[in-house]
Amino acid sequence: MSRTLSFAAAPVVWLLSAAALFAQADPLTVIPDDVLGFAVISDLTDTNERITTLTQKMQIPVPDVLSMAKGYLGVDKGLDEKGGLAFALMAGPEGKEVEGLAPFVIAPVTDYAAFIAPLSPEDPDAAITKATVFGSEVLVGKKDDFAVFMLDVSNKDALETFLAADTSVSSQVEPLKKWMGQQQLSVVVTPKGKSLLFQKLAEAMPDAEDLDADADDEDASEAEAAALASVGQMFGMFKQLLTAADEQLTHLAAGIRIEDDATLHVAARALFVPEGDLAQWSKKVKAPSEGLLAGVPAGDYVLAYGGVSAHFSPAVWNAISQLSDSGMQMMGLNDEDRKKYMQIGEKLQKGKRYTGGVLSMMRPGDSIFSTAVTVEHVDNADEQVRLSREMFAMLADGAKTPGNDEPMYELSEVKVGDVEAIALVTRIDALAEIQDGNAPGAEQFQDFFGKLFGGGNLTVYMAKATDTTVVSAYSKEQLLRGVEHVRSGAKGLESDADIAKTSAMLPAGSQWAAYLNPQGVVQMIQTFMDALLGGQVQLPPFPETEPIGLAARVSETGLDAEIVLPESVVAGIGQFIFAVGQMFQGGQVPLP
Repeated sequence: MSRTLSFAAAPVVWLLSAAALFAQADPLTVIPDDVLGFAVISDLTDTNERITTLTQKMQIPVPDVLSMAKGYLGVDKGLDEKGGLAFALMAGPEGKEVEGLAPFVIAPVTDYAAFIAPLSPEDPDAAITKATVFGSEVLVGKKDDFAVFMLDVSNKDALETFLAADTSVSSQVEPLKKWMGQQQLSVVVTPKGKSLLFQKLAEAMPDAEDLDADADDEDASEAEAAALASVGQMFGMFKQLLTAADEQLTHLAAGIRIEDDATLHVAARALFVPEGDLAQWSKKVKAPSEGLLAGVPAGDYVLAYGGVSAHFSPAVWNAISQLSDSGMQMMGLNDEDRKKYMQIGEKLQKGKRYTGGVLSMMRPGDSIFSTAVTVEHVDNADEQVRLSREMFAMLADGAKTPGNDEPMYELSEVKVGDVEAIALVTRIDALAEIQDGNAPGAEQFQDFFGKLFGGGNLTVYMAKATDTTVVSAYSKEQLLRGVEHVRSGAKGLESDADIAKTSAMLPAGSQWAAYLNPQGVVQMIQTFMDALLGGQVQLPPFPETEPIGLAARVSETGLDAEIVLPESVVAGIGQFIFAVGQMFQGGQVPLP
């Protein structure tokens, strides 16, 4: 067991400790083209300097990366300090692709013999020899200017195959090379690895037929049978998505990039099949010229977001439809009503252009949603409100608790100030009864969610603001705030200076974006802690910073997603952690 763990941990340690053996020598040229995936860490000097800058900002002392790498590996000669280090995975034999996974570490060398000498090689002159790294036996061989380590000494055949391969993965990942060159760390799943990953994920999910058989069990209650059927439908939908993804995607990748000032980027990329369904769909997805946050009222916030909600690929819309249908089935809607519900939902979706929203700073006594405002930009606001009212009426009439057949929703027409609105009340206690109203913890569920959402009910208000905007909120106060802001035509969060700074660091032209204010997050956590713990613990405030940014962009080539922590956030995390430590050390909070 310990050897298995060491095999699993070794590549991680090597990649982290030797954080940059990639500049001149490219390990992709020696990695076979049939690998499932690989990870590459780039440029020793540059990466080392960036890690140092990042950790200094966060007040975390880290030793020199290269010196640490040499110390861990036990080598002092023969290492190419300007080469590239990689970790690669090859599939096992047919039928045992996962069980027989073969992991490799590829290290650049200037003198192979000098490099492996401190590793106690069994036969330094052999094409493949046993050596010792981190106290564990490994196999090592030379390929071009690289030492290739096989972490399982019982799998010599795999290393021989690796060393003998005369075609490399380099050309296979050509579409990703420019993007990889912008990252300090890149992790890539090849087409072969992607297909195997999706296949194994699908196989791990239960078949709908098996769940239907369980639902037919004579001991299963009507509610349990409905729940099992719904779960089966959900897993079937996930399998369809995986099948579609396998057909429409070629490569998957993730990367980490540290800017000169310690701004941290975590990126992901999925490449579309050229001229495939996703590539064609992406042409229709356009970011609004007004900006994703247009119409969202300004002010202190926890989360602000915007996105072109009207645009989904056919496969995604089909999945959403199935998931919604599954939920409606669990709530007791009959076949006819569920079909009508989905038809209305599709009409609503087609009428939307884009949606923006905000979760504002919480005050004592506020519930999690009480400060939320959503602004939908639509083709026809009157039609959107009418269709929403029709959909809500179906929920109010048809959705019942399984235990006592009580309505889960209540619909009414209300007037908020001079604004005509519709109000949909969701009973939190009814949600607890969907699975089993008599289950242990149902009362605690209601109490906890009551504190989160406010009382025993959750009410959403919806109103027309202008001919092309609809505002929704979970309190009358916020509904009025949103409607009045939209009608005023004033600039809101779309002109916020800090959001603009973070937005400039995200992929240009993103069709979806969100901005998380760390100061607001800490304040929200404090509000919850006060409600649950009676103010026994007081967190230090988070320093004022730009927000953390999240964005996604689709184009004909693929999907790009990114999270960015601006330099001020990186520094703020260090200051906050230090302040929390001081608080505990000072006895302001009892240690566990």
